[in-house]
Amino acid sequence: SALMDRVAAALTENAKALAWRARTAESPDQRQDTDGELLQMLSNYQAALLAASSESGPLAGRAALVRDIASALAPALRRWGLVFEALKVTLAGEDAARRLEDYGARGYLLMEAAENWRLAKDYGAAAAGYEEAATVLEQAKDLRYAAEALVRLSAMHWESGNPAAARGPLERALAWLERLQDLPGQVRVLTALGDSARMAKDAKAAEYYKQALALLPGQPGAELSTARLHYALARHYADATDYVSAADEFALAVEAFTAAGDQEGRLQAYRGLGQAYLRLDDRERALQALERAAHLEEREAFSGVDAAVDLGQAYLRQKRWDEALDFQRRALSRALASGDRRAVAIAQNGMGNALLELGERKEAVKAYEEAAAVFSAIGDDAGLARTYNNLAVAYRRAGNWEKARQYLDLAAASMERRGDKAGLSSVYNNLGLLLASQRKPREAAKFYERSLALRDELGDLYGARLTRANIQALRAGD
Repeated sequence: SALMDRVAAALTENAKALAWRARTAESPDQRQDTDGELLQMLSNYQAALLAASSESGPLAGRAALVRDIASALAPALRRWGLVFEALKVTLAGEDAARRLEDYGARGYLLMEAAENWRLAKDYGAAAAGYEEAATVLEQAKDLRYAAEALVRLSAMHWESGNPAAARGPLERALAWLERLQDLPGQVRVLTALGDSARMAKDAKAAEYYKQALALLPGQPGAELSTARLHYALARHYADATDYVSAADEFALAVEAFTAAGDQEGRLQAYRGLGQAYLRLDDRERALQALERAAHLEEREAFSGVDAAVDLGQAYLRQKRWDEALDFQRRALSRALASGDRRAVAIAQNGMGNALLELGERKEAVKAYEEAAAVFSAIGDDAGLARTYNNLAVAYRRAGNWEKARQYLDLAAASMERRGDKAGLSSVYNNLGLLLASQRKPREAAKFYERSLALRDELGDLYGARLTRANIQALRAGD
């Protein structure tokens, strides 16, 4: 009786908190929705209070009531952001379900408690909760929900910065779903396993993605899932510097996103396809893919400008200066209209590249400095480092070697810290160019070799060709 009195008191506190949330809801629709649910919850509270305070009511009946109320109420409290209130209700309900030996309800409530611990950033308690939920749900022979507990445990490991622990729970979940012959569940878990392996740079990612693709035909929503899996597989191959396979998968992703009517996915697949062809030094096909991406980005009025900037860069490589400048201007105009600061910085960087190639060094430096200021303000270290690299090129061409070296050192430090090999290959190449301009051929050769080693490792045929040309020019100068 004393325990149930404490439960009733906790429920009353939650009712008050929920009532406050209802009173402070921002919109009429929110107030109406919250008020309606609040009335139902208050009705349940009153019944719980009566049952908990009744000396003649059977314990089993009171426990069942608390269990049922907790099962209905805890998710609502969590949705409203009342995490600790939700925990009180959930733990009371879990205790009641344990007394009743109701493994199904107990497993559900343990998982709900784990969700709240996760939101509270207590990842140790959350992990223990998910594991216990999976064990209890297995006892209840609810393998599908037991697998769900493990999937959520895996996601929590990623969220908490422990990706190495993420794959084990997924493999256990997959085994249960295979026993149930739950194909949609298997596809979901195999996709998560592929993502986990890809982030760990594990070649097994391709195997997981291909297994998921093999299960998809005939399933509801298969077209979009197929597109996403081809796109994920393409990114895995690109990360592994297998750009031939990446291009093949990006092309399949384009087809699948088109069939599914997903224009944004189609845009990203075209961008990936263009970048893969650029790495393969297939400039014609790269340009075709990037043109489609840029026109799609502009026509559909997407907020970003990445595709337009990519296309501008491709035009610069082909010395199509006017088209490059036109696309960069259009990208900057759209970015400014959208108010997206990152998009503005990306567009300003692209504009600087076009202006620099047209010989407008002062205007290029101004554009780069504006981009750098925005990247710094929004905390985008990768964007800032790329801009420093571009500023160094501008100052080198202007003969200001001291400033060029200053910006290259800043860019290199940032890229080394983040492990950005592609960026470093460009910085090392630019350091070689700077040192060659300063008549320091031995030092220049060292940086060219470092750049070439990275570009060969990354499978960057275009970049490697440029660096080899610089090495040949250096030797010819000797």
